[in-house]
Amino acid sequence: MEYTIHTNAIDKFYKKLDEVSNNLEENNKIVIFGTNKISGMMAHYLENKGLVIHGLIDNDSSRHGKKIFGIGVYSPEDLLKEFDDNYRILIVSGHQKSMVEQLETMGYIYDKNIIVVIDLNKEMNDYSYVDRSNCIELTDKEIKERQVKALKHLKKVCDANNIKYYLAYGTLLGAVRHKGFIPWDDDVDVFVELEDLKKLNEVMKNDKEYSLISFVDENSDYCDEISLFVDNSAIMDNNHFPIQLSTGITMDVFYLSGIPDDEEEMMEYALKAKELEQIKWNKYYSKEECKKAVKDVLDFLSKYKFGETKRVGSVLSPYFLREIFDYESFANPIELQFEDVTLKCPSDYDSYLKQIYGEDYMTPPPEDKRGGHHSYKIYKK
Repeated sequence: MEYTIHTNAIDKFYKKLDEVSNNLEENNKIVIFGTNKISGMMAHYLENKGLVIHGLIDNDSSRHGKKIFGIGVYSPEDLLKEFDDNYRILIVSGHQKSMVEQLETMGYIYDKNIIVVIDLNKEMNDYSYVDRSNCIELTDKEIKERQVKALKHLKKVCDANNIKYYLAYGTLLGAVRHKGFIPWDDDVDVFVELEDLKKLNEVMKNDKEYSLISFVDENSDYCDEISLFVDNSAIMDNNHFPIQLSTGITMDVFYLSGIPDDEEEMMEYALKAKELEQIKWNKYYSKEECKKAVKDVLDFLSKYKFGETKRVGSVLSPYFLREIFDYESFANPIELQFEDVTLKCPSDYDSYLKQIYGEDYMTPPPEDKRGGHHSYKIYKK
């Protein structure tokens, strides 16, 4: 298996933060635009250098007045309404263009008050860190053919080893709405129960064609909670900041674990899981420290076993609290058609899809909203 973690983008990220901290003047006040994991990484890194973060700004009104990463969150208009030339506003976002324009209308100057730490859109579409000049890219049709083949292999392995898996996200929606791929989708998503994910990790070590890259593997440097089921017959370069890696064609495998039954305990659990996840990303500059933090995340998620509580979920996946479901939906899976294979799915897939995509999930989005959202290139071996 070809498997290389690249550090080009993350190296630029930390180098720029070093430059910012070294060039600050005494009266400068650091503000970070955004409250996502990258904002947390910036805050942690700068605070470790002894700097104080003046505040976080975010356009999401539900976050205003709260503390995230221990820092107060404001709307840009509230915190920055009185122009202050001492503000240094840091941005790392795929929406940086609109964020910069918003700040410029308030009088702040790009490359002085407004500092784009890295151009995320540019970095995630830059593959110059590898030489594929002699390689031929796979077509969309060829990629999907191999993704279906990988699903068939996963089904075979899971069925042979009594491992629970389920189609998830757009792959499940595709099975329900299209009996296969959503025509404009560009990846495959499945759930695997957390304890079974550990079992799958061991089983795949003896597989010749496919492999698993997972945070449950204590010998791996991979630290994302999204595990990767890998078809080793091709080469894939994948950009998903802060992770850049080269491997085979990947299928995303999201974990499922038990969730506390009590409402208050459930919220404490979800927030603690997010806190531990952020600590892990904050340690990304140190391979050793990051691996320790990954173990803390895994130990915490393993506290509640799948099937021992009334709810299951994956709160470190994209939709946070919307990722909590009734266990009964997964207790007795059904099989649905996906292209030319039938695969296991939650029995109450309707409730699942409404919870993730809304009541009208069977209606395709407008044409201008259709399209893949992943940054990768895949080549024939």
